[in-house]
Amino acid sequence: MKFDQEYLAVLKHILSSGTDKGDRTGTGTLSVFAANMRFDLRDGSIPLLTSKRMKYENIVGELLWMLSGNTNVRDLEDQGIKIWSAWADENGDLGPTYGRQFRDAGGIDQLLEAQRLIIEEPGSRRIIISLWNVALLTQMRLPPCLHTYQFYVDTETHELNLHVNQRSCDFMLGVPYNIASAATFLRMMCAVSGYMPGELAWTGVDTHIYHNHIKQMSRQLASPIYDSPKLVLNDQLSSIDEFQLEDFRLHGYNRDLYPVITGDVAV
Repeated sequence: MKFDQEYLAVLKHILSSGTDKGDRTGTGTLSVFAANMRFDLRDGSIPLLTSKRMKYENIVGELLWMLSGNTNVRDLEDQGIKIWSAWADENGDLGPTYGRQFRDAGGIDQLLEAQRLIIEEPGSRRIIISLWNVALLTQMRLPPCLHTYQFYVDTETHELNLHVNQRSCDFMLGVPYNIASAATFLRMMCAVSGYMPGELAWTGVDTHIYHNHIKQMSRQLASPIYDSPKLVLNDQLSSIDEFQLEDFRLHGYNRDLYPVITGDVAV
Protein backbone atom coordinates (compact mmCIF):
# COMPACT_ATOMS: atom_id res chain seq x y z
CA MET A 1 0.00 0.00 0.00
CA LYS A 2 1.18 3.52 -0.81
CA PHE A 3 -1.38 5.70 0.96
CA ASP A 4 0.48 8.86 -0.01
CA GLN A 5 -1.19 8.50 -3.42
CA GLU A 6 -4.60 9.37 -1.95
CA TYR A 7 -3.21 12.37 -0.11
CA LEU A 8 -1.11 13.66 -3.02
CA ALA A 9 -4.07 13.42 -5.40
CA VAL A 10 -6.01 15.84 -3.21
CA LEU A 11 -2.93 18.04 -2.84
CA LYS A 12 -2.58 18.24 -6.63
CA HIS A 13 -6.29 19.13 -6.92
CA ILE A 14 -5.95 21.98 -4.42
CA LEU A 15 -2.86 23.40 -6.10
CA SER A 16 -4.42 23.23 -9.57
CA SER A 17 -8.06 24.10 -8.82
CA GLY A 18 -8.18 25.75 -5.41
CA THR A 19 -9.98 29.06 -4.95
CA ASP A 20 -8.22 31.97 -3.26
CA LYS A 21 -10.08 32.42 -0.01
CA GLY A 22 -9.64 34.56 3.07
CA ASP A 23 -9.61 32.96 6.49
CA ARG A 24 -9.85 33.70 10.22
CA THR A 25 -6.07 33.93 10.63
CA GLY A 26 -5.60 36.50 7.84
CA THR A 27 -3.02 34.27 6.11
CA GLY A 28 -5.11 33.39 3.06
CA THR A 29 -5.64 29.99 1.48
CA LEU A 30 -6.16 27.98 -1.65
CA SER A 31 -9.34 26.07 -0.84
CA VAL A 32 -11.52 23.32 -2.33
CA PHE A 33 -14.90 22.03 -1.20
CA ALA A 34 -15.59 18.54 0.15
CA ALA A 35 -12.43 16.59 -0.57
CA ASN A 36 -12.45 12.85 0.09
CA MET A 37 -9.88 10.16 0.80
CA ARG A 38 -10.33 6.45 1.44
CA PHE A 39 -7.81 4.05 2.96
CA ASP A 40 -8.01 0.25 2.99
CA LEU A 41 -6.50 -0.85 6.31
CA ARG A 42 -7.08 -4.58 5.94
CA ASP A 43 -3.41 -5.50 5.60
CA GLY A 44 -2.42 -3.64 8.77
CA SER A 45 -1.09 -0.53 7.02
CA ILE A 46 -1.92 2.96 8.22
CA PRO A 47 -1.83 6.27 6.31
CA LEU A 48 1.33 7.74 7.82
CA LEU A 49 2.87 9.79 5.02
CA THR A 50 6.22 8.93 3.48
CA SER A 51 6.35 11.97 1.16
CA LYS A 52 7.46 13.91 4.23
CA ARG A 53 8.88 12.93 7.59
CA MET A 54 6.39 12.51 10.43
CA LYS A 55 6.78 11.70 14.12
CA TYR A 56 4.28 8.95 14.87
CA GLU A 57 4.87 8.98 18.63
CA ASN A 58 3.54 12.55 18.70
CA ILE A 59 0.39 11.45 16.87
CA VAL A 60 -0.18 8.63 19.37
CA GLY A 61 0.62 10.91 22.31
CA GLU A 62 -1.93 13.47 21.13
CA LEU A 63 -4.57 10.79 20.51
CA LEU A 64 -4.13 9.19 23.95
CA TRP A 65 -4.27 12.66 25.53
CA MET A 66 -7.57 13.44 23.79
CA LEU A 67 -9.12 10.06 24.54
CA SER A 68 -8.22 10.43 28.21
CA GLY A 69 -10.45 13.51 28.42
CA ASN A 70 -7.57 15.92 29.01
CA THR A 71 -7.92 19.47 27.69
CA ASN A 72 -4.76 21.01 29.16
CA VAL A 73 -1.64 21.19 27.00
CA ARG A 74 0.84 20.93 29.88
CA ASP A 75 0.75 17.11 29.82
CA LEU A 76 1.41 17.18 26.07
CA GLU A 77 4.25 19.66 26.47
CA ASP A 78 5.84 17.37 29.06
CA GLN A 79 6.10 14.81 26.24
CA GLY A 80 7.65 17.38 23.92
CA ILE A 81 4.40 17.80 21.94
CA LYS A 82 3.56 21.45 21.41
CA ILE A 83 1.03 21.31 18.56
CA TRP A 84 -1.78 22.77 20.73
CA SER A 85 0.26 25.25 22.75
CA ALA A 86 -0.48 28.22 20.49
CA TRP A 87 -4.20 28.04 21.27
CA ALA A 88 -4.05 27.43 25.03
CA ASP A 89 -4.65 30.10 27.66
CA GLU A 90 -2.03 31.19 30.19
CA ASN A 91 -2.79 28.11 32.29
CA GLY A 92 -2.45 25.72 29.35
CA ASP A 93 -6.18 25.10 29.08
CA LEU A 94 -8.10 24.77 25.80
CA GLY A 95 -11.60 24.89 27.24
CA PRO A 96 -14.23 22.13 26.81
CA THR A 97 -12.97 20.95 23.44
CA TYR A 98 -11.78 17.56 22.09
CA GLY A 99 -11.03 15.59 25.25
CA ARG A 100 -13.98 16.94 27.18
CA GLN A 101 -16.42 16.03 24.40
CA PHE A 102 -14.99 12.53 24.01
CA ARG A 103 -15.54 11.77 27.69
CA ASP A 104 -18.18 14.16 29.03
CA ALA A 105 -20.66 15.47 26.49
CA GLY A 106 -23.49 16.56 28.76
CA GLY A 107 -22.63 13.76 31.17
CA ILE A 108 -22.24 11.12 28.41
CA ASP A 109 -18.94 9.30 27.92
CA GLN A 110 -19.10 9.10 24.11
CA LEU A 111 -15.94 7.02 23.84
CA LEU A 112 -17.11 4.19 26.08
CA GLU A 113 -20.61 4.33 24.60
CA ALA A 114 -19.16 3.88 21.10
CA GLN A 115 -17.10 0.96 22.32
CA ARG A 116 -20.19 -0.59 23.92
CA LEU A 117 -22.31 -0.20 20.79
CA ILE A 118 -19.64 -1.76 18.54
CA ILE A 119 -19.55 -4.82 20.81
CA GLU A 120 -23.19 -5.11 21.89
CA GLU A 121 -25.15 -3.51 19.03
CA PRO A 122 -22.96 -3.83 15.91
CA GLY A 123 -25.90 -3.24 13.57
CA SER A 124 -26.50 0.22 15.03
CA ARG A 125 -26.38 3.22 12.70
CA ARG A 126 -25.81 5.47 15.70
CA ILE A 127 -22.22 4.62 16.59
CA ILE A 128 -21.26 8.27 16.38
CA ILE A 129 -18.92 10.44 18.41
CA SER A 130 -19.66 14.13 17.87
CA LEU A 131 -17.26 16.70 19.27
CA TRP A 132 -19.31 19.63 17.93
CA ASN A 133 -21.09 20.72 21.10
CA VAL A 134 -22.88 23.88 19.96
CA ALA A 135 -23.69 25.04 23.49
CA LEU A 136 -19.99 25.15 24.44
CA LEU A 137 -18.33 26.38 21.23
CA THR A 138 -17.74 29.90 22.55
CA GLN A 139 -15.88 28.46 25.56
CA MET A 140 -13.45 26.48 23.38
CA ARG A 141 -10.12 28.08 22.49
CA LEU A 142 -10.42 26.31 19.12
CA PRO A 143 -13.57 24.41 18.14
CA PRO A 144 -12.85 20.88 16.84
CA CYS A 145 -11.72 20.69 13.23
CA LEU A 146 -12.18 16.93 12.94
CA HIS A 147 -15.56 16.89 14.65
CA THR A 148 -17.42 13.63 13.88
CA TYR A 149 -16.49 9.95 13.95
CA GLN A 150 -18.98 7.34 12.72
CA PHE A 151 -18.23 3.63 12.96
CA TYR A 152 -19.73 1.04 10.63
CA VAL A 153 -19.59 -2.65 11.51
CA ASP A 154 -19.74 -5.17 8.67
CA THR A 155 -21.04 -8.24 10.48
CA GLU A 156 -20.53 -10.49 7.44
CA THR A 157 -16.83 -9.77 7.01
CA HIS A 158 -16.35 -9.06 10.74
CA GLU A 159 -14.75 -5.72 9.89
CA LEU A 160 -14.92 -2.35 11.59
CA ASN A 161 -14.92 0.78 9.40
CA LEU A 162 -14.72 4.46 10.27
CA HIS A 163 -15.81 7.65 8.52
CA VAL A 164 -14.59 11.00 9.83
CA ASN A 165 -15.78 14.51 9.00
CA GLN A 166 -13.53 17.54 9.21
CA ARG A 167 -14.85 21.09 8.88
CA SER A 168 -11.52 22.90 8.41
CA CYS A 169 -8.50 21.13 6.96
CA ASP A 170 -4.98 22.54 7.03
CA PHE A 171 -3.72 20.18 4.37
CA MET A 172 -0.04 20.58 5.11
CA LEU A 173 0.14 20.48 8.89
CA GLY A 174 -3.19 19.20 10.20
CA VAL A 175 -4.55 16.61 7.80
CA PRO A 176 -1.50 14.27 7.81
CA TYR A 177 -1.87 14.03 11.60
CA ASN A 178 -5.66 13.69 11.38
CA ILE A 179 -5.73 10.74 9.00
CA ALA A 180 -2.97 8.83 10.81
CA SER A 181 -4.68 9.51 14.14
CA ALA A 182 -8.10 8.39 12.88
CA ALA A 183 -6.62 5.18 11.47
CA THR A 184 -4.91 4.52 14.80
CA PHE A 185 -8.17 5.16 16.66
CA LEU A 186 -9.95 2.69 14.39
CA ARG A 187 -7.28 0.08 15.06
CA MET A 188 -7.64 0.65 18.82
CA MET A 189 -11.39 0.07 18.59
CA CYS A 190 -10.76 -3.08 16.57
CA ALA A 191 -8.35 -4.36 19.19
CA VAL A 192 -10.82 -4.02 22.08
CA SER A 193 -13.88 -5.23 20.13
CA GLY A 194 -12.39 -8.21 18.29
CA TYR A 195 -13.18 -6.89 14.81
CA MET A 196 -10.73 -6.71 11.94
CA PRO A 197 -9.88 -3.30 10.44
CA GLY A 198 -11.75 -2.42 7.26
CA GLU A 199 -11.62 1.06 5.74
CA LEU A 200 -11.08 4.61 6.89
CA ALA A 201 -12.98 7.24 4.91
CA TRP A 202 -12.18 10.93 5.37
CA THR A 203 -14.20 13.95 4.23
CA GLY A 204 -12.88 17.48 4.54
CA VAL A 205 -15.27 20.34 3.82
CA ASP A 206 -13.02 23.43 3.63
CA THR A 207 -9.84 21.70 2.52
CA HIS A 208 -7.07 24.24 2.09
CA ILE A 209 -3.42 25.09 1.74
CA TYR A 210 -2.27 28.29 3.40
CA HIS A 211 -0.52 30.70 1.05
CA ASN A 212 2.69 30.44 3.09
CA HIS A 213 2.69 26.63 2.61
CA ILE A 214 2.38 26.50 -1.18
CA LYS A 215 6.12 26.26 -1.84
CA GLN A 216 6.54 23.41 0.65
CA MET A 217 3.50 21.58 -0.69
CA SER A 218 4.84 21.77 -4.23
CA ARG A 219 8.05 20.21 -2.96
CA GLN A 220 6.12 17.43 -1.24
CA LEU A 221 4.16 16.73 -4.40
CA ALA A 222 7.47 16.03 -6.15
CA SER A 223 8.82 13.81 -3.35
CA PRO A 224 9.21 10.05 -3.87
CA ILE A 225 6.76 7.87 -1.99
CA TYR A 226 7.23 4.51 -0.31
CA ASP A 227 5.10 1.67 1.02
CA SER A 228 3.00 2.79 3.98
CA PRO A 229 4.06 1.41 7.37
CA LYS A 230 2.17 -1.26 9.27
CA LEU A 231 0.91 -0.91 12.80
CA VAL A 232 0.93 -3.72 15.34
CA LEU A 233 -1.16 -3.11 18.46
CA ASN A 234 -1.43 -4.86 21.78
CA ASP A 235 -4.63 -6.86 21.23
CA GLN A 236 -4.82 -8.17 24.80
CA LEU A 237 -6.60 -5.10 26.15
CA SER A 238 -10.29 -5.06 27.02
CA SER A 239 -10.90 -1.31 27.15
CA ILE A 240 -9.85 1.70 25.12
CA ASP A 241 -8.68 3.30 28.37
CA GLU A 242 -5.92 0.71 28.85
CA PHE A 243 -3.72 1.77 25.94
CA GLN A 244 -0.28 3.20 26.63
CA LEU A 245 2.37 4.50 24.22
CA GLU A 246 4.26 1.20 24.38
CA ASP A 247 1.21 -0.67 22.99
CA PHE A 248 1.83 0.80 19.51
CA ARG A 249 4.56 -0.68 17.30
CA LEU A 250 5.23 0.71 13.86
CA HIS A 251 6.95 -1.41 11.19
CA GLY A 252 8.41 -0.23 7.91
CA TYR A 253 8.59 3.50 8.60
CA ASN A 254 12.09 4.55 7.56
CA ARG A 255 12.12 8.19 8.62
CA ASP A 256 15.63 8.90 7.33
CA LEU A 257 14.38 8.33 3.76
CA TYR A 258 11.68 11.01 3.95
CA PRO A 259 12.26 14.77 3.54
CA VAL A 260 11.77 17.23 6.37
CA ILE A 261 9.08 19.65 5.21
CA THR A 262 7.99 22.29 7.71
CA GLY A 263 5.77 25.38 7.83
CA ASP A 264 4.40 27.93 10.26
CA VAL A 265 1.08 27.24 11.99
CA ALA A 266 -1.65 29.75 11.14
CA VAL A 267 -3.13 30.84 14.48
